[in-house]
Amino acid sequence: MKQMLLGYSEIDFTKDGDRVLGTKIFTAFDSRSITEGQETGNIFLRPEMIPEGIHISDYLGCEINVEFDHRGRVVGLDFSESA
Repeated sequence: MKQMLLGYSEIDFTKDGDRVLGTKIFTAFDSRSITEGQETGNIFLRPEMIPEGIHISDYLGCEINVEFDHRGRVVGLDFSESA
C-alpha cells in the first residue's frame, strides 16, 4: 500500500520490565472510508524492519510502500523514492 511519509518518532521506553525500542512512522494514504482527502495513521516499526542504511528523515514527504499480511501487520517496507 502506497503511503506518504509525514513524520516519525523514535521510541525507547520500558514497560513491565521489558524494553520497547523502535520507530513510529506517521503516514497519509488514500482510503475508501474518506469522502475527500486522505486518511492518516501511524505504524510502529521494530528496528529490524527498517532496511539497513535507510535514514527515515531522508524520506519525509516521499511515498513509501508498506506491505501488510492478512492480519494487517507490517511485513515489509520499500523506500525506493528519496527526496
